[in-house]
Formats: sequence, structure tokens, C-alpha cells
Amino acid sequence: MIELYRRSFGLFFGYFPFFAFIAALFLAIEHFGFGDNAGASFVVYTLIALYCHKLLLAKEPVSNKWIWRGSVGAKDETNPLAGGTWPFFWRSGVFMIFLVAIMLLITFGSASLFDGLAADISGLVVLFGVIGTVTTLGVALALIGTVFPAAAIGGDAALDRAFERGRKTFWITLLRFVVGPGLVTFATLVVVLLFPAQTDGLVPNVMFELIGMFSTCLSATALCLAYEKAELQLASTTSD
Repeated sequence: MIELYRRSFGLFFGYFPFFAFIAALFLAIEHFGFGDNAGASFVVYTLIALYCHKLLLAKEPVSNKWIWRGSVGAKDETNPLAGGTWPFFWRSGVFMIFLVAIMLLITFGSASLFDGLAADISGLVVLFGVIGTVTTLGVALALIGTVFPAAAIGGDAALDRAFERGRKTFWITLLRFVVGPGLVTFATLVVVLLFPAQTDGLVPNVMFELIGMFSTCLSATALCLAYEKAELQLASTTSD
């Protein structure tokens, strides 16, 4: 777990001006009514996740200038962030549709289960929906989530290869999700519920966006660690 937080902190604070700029820009867009929807959030956080994977798996330290230029501004061989974004984005989109489908199934199933048992079942339905979706998310990412680091750097992003990697790193990756982004998200929710008046306003909103981006860094780091370890093991097995 130390390695998870060490690399996540190094990534997040090593490129903090970039993350802070994206957080402020996203909130400004939302404030003017252009980005207050799930689609905008998906694009922003998928882009952040893509950059996190590329930066974490770069063979050499990436200069700050490249994160502002992104995938343009130089030939591919000199740009550590170059490469197509579509393979990463379409897989993220399919995964999101899968999660939404799971959430709807659990929600409707919970509503049917608790119907007639209580006057107001909305709270139980929401609770079961959240728990079921989060559990499915963690298990699915631990099992096949290495498709994302592979897609980010142009590696083997086939599901069967991801499943091979996932079988070798499943439990440690799942634990990293629990003590990483899971713990950070839980702590954030507790603060919001206990201090609702103090968590409203521009500064708290920027802080929550940054926390969300740090959680994304933690998730990307957990997957990259699994990808690196499993690929080494698979390569060793193949050579033998």
C-alpha cells in the first residue's frame, strides 16, 4: 500500500498545476452552464485517467512541458504523451455503460425486494444500488481493469490478456482499490454529510474536484501496478 500512495502522491503533486488548472476550468465551465452534466464529467475524468496512465508508465520522467502540450506539438518519438486516445476512450465508455446497466438492475431489484416492507424504501434502494455498483466496479477493475493502462500506452488491451493479468494480481489490486480511492471517497462523503454548510462554495468545490482527481490517480496507480507486475510474470513464464 505504501507504493500505491507513494506513486500517486508523486504523480499528483509532481503535476499539481495541471490538475489544479483542469479543476478550476471544469468548475468555471459548470458555473456558466456548459458542463453541468454526466457527459462532461466523463470526458474530463477519462482524460485525466488517460494522462495518469501514460505518466505512470512512461519509461522516463515526463517534463512538465509535455503535459500542457498533450499529444500534439512534436513527433511521436519525442513526445511521451503521444498516441491515440480513442482506444482508451471507447473502452472507458463501454465500461461506463456496463456499470450503469448494473446499477439499474440492482436498483430495480432492490425496489422490488423492499416493496411493501416499508413506507419509504427510497433510502434502502439507493443504499443497495450504491453498494452493489461500487462492489461490481472494484471486482471488474481488479479482474480486467488492466485493459486501461494497456490501451493508454498501446499495449495488448485484449480482454483475454487482461484476464490473465487479473488472475495474477486480483486480490492485491482489489485491496488497493479499497484502501486507495475507496477510502478517500468514503472520507469525503463523511465530511460532506457531517459538515454540509462548510462544504458549499467555490473553495470547497475546487477542493472536492482535486480530491476526485487524486482518487482517479489512485485508481490509475492501482491498475498500473497490477499491469507492471503481471506483465513481468507473464513475460517470465513465456521465456521459460
